[in-house]
Amino acid sequence: KDTTYTINASGDVTHTTVTDKDGNTTQTTHTIDDAGRRTAVTTGDTTTDQVWDAAGNMTKDRHNTTIEYNPDNKPTTLAISTPEQAQVSIAYWADGSRRSATTKTPGNEQTTTFHYTPAGTLANDTTDGLTA
Repeated sequence: KDTTYTINASGDVTHTTVTDKDGNTTQTTHTIDDAGRRTAVTTGDTTTDQVWDAAGNMTKDRHNTTIEYNPDNKPTTLAISTPEQAQVSIAYWADGSRRSATTKTPGNEQTTTFHYTPAGTLANDTTDGLTA
């Protein structure tokens, strides 16, 4: 594959061209707002939007994943548009560090709990009773 990028004066990628080994090309245009955020991606005749809230948090990505935030602008819920329709819920300790992430798909739920050292670095995590 060969990929060519076009950037604007701010250094944002506004256009990509991907050429595969057979010489076929795919053109993609990235719409950038005044804040330098990508707000839409157009490939061929298909445009997908990315949506941002007033605080600058992405609330919907180009893959149609929606994201909700707490008042501290930390993500709390991701609804992922995949064939499984996964949802990830994130909880935080009182100090603001990530406490757990629970992933739910139809018929399955898995929670990972995060543990930190007194210095604030990740010490280990626990998933389904296994600690790493």
